[in-house]
Amino acid sequence: MDNLDFLLIEGYMNIPSKIQRIKAFKKAVTYNFNHIPYISSTMGYNEDGTRVTAPNTEKLVINYVDQLIYLDKVVDVLKFKYKHFKIVLDEFCLGDSILQGRPKNFDLLTNKKLLNAIADIEEATSWRYKLEPELASNISDDPISNVQNALEFLL
Repeated sequence: MDNLDFLLIEGYMNIPSKIQRIKAFKKAVTYNFNHIPYISSTMGYNEDGTRVTAPNTEKLVINYVDQLIYLDKVVDVLKFKYKHFKIVLDEFCLGDSILQGRPKNFDLLTNKKLLNAIADIEEATSWRYKLEPELASNISDDPISNVQNALEFLL
């Protein structure tokens, strides 16, 4: 198992904090939108002598709404992933105790099971949210079976 595998497992373990950061960012986006000055003066000039104009309100509103929709979708996807990740943890009888540890401290079998489950969750997420699906691949330690699986995938 390489560091990318450990980072992937840690990423799933840290989904709740990611959701909190996104919600905080959404509040910041709303705050910034509500504090944009929408009026300008006919006498207003910048330091370089150019005239100050009011921002295009329509573009600002469209960008603001698009950002909110995007952030809501990201939170929905993360909640979906974490809900299924928790189910996997419960199936392995790992529960919340695993969330206190680090994947490098787990045994190899547990990490492999988690990686296979994460691959399935990623595939389910891509199908549910109509994202580009990345089909899960079951990689084993046997190189011949890996080649056969790859050939079956291509055919």
